[in-house]
Amino acid sequence: SASKPFVSLTRPRNRYALVRRFMRGVKRSSQSPTNLRAKPISHMKIPSSPNEYLLLSRGQWNPKKSSAEIQSAIDDFYTWYERLVAEGTFKPGNRLAMGTKLVSLTGVIDGPFTESKEVIGGYWFIVANSLDEAASIAAKNPCLACGLSYEVRPIELERGSAYRQTNETPSVSK
Repeated sequence: SASKPFVSLTRPRNRYALVRRFMRGVKRSSQSPTNLRAKPISHMKIPSSPNEYLLLSRGQWNPKKSSAEIQSAIDDFYTWYERLVAEGTFKPGNRLAMGTKLVSLTGVIDGPFTESKEVIGGYWFIVANSLDEAASIAAKNPCLACGLSYEVRPIELERGSAYRQTNETPSVSK
């Protein structure tokens, strides 16, 4: 008789099997009217930590600063940043290139789209115990002295939902 091919019980044969296995480990919540909001069960590993904060670099260099002053701040930033990554206080991020596109229901449009004071130049991740602690870490960034500002945002681990207030929920005026 022909022997059956070996099938691993721990490793799915294709990505669809992996998704099916993942979905078996997700509980359905009865809190939403459609009963479709998935929540991870406690033993599943979530890729982000509740103690991660997104750091957005905003603005442009102060035109009153010389190129030498700005370069010195940039060099100091990378020394500061690399030390914090080594300590585990920062996770790597990146500078953003200048090209941009806006994608919406009406189509795709070439940028830029924001005022110069709102330009986002890069993003990084801070690991901290609170938003206040993350902000105090960001406040030590050497590039602040040359005109940049930093927005610190908590990373939300819960999936989006139309049944709770989120960043995307329109404000309702009363």
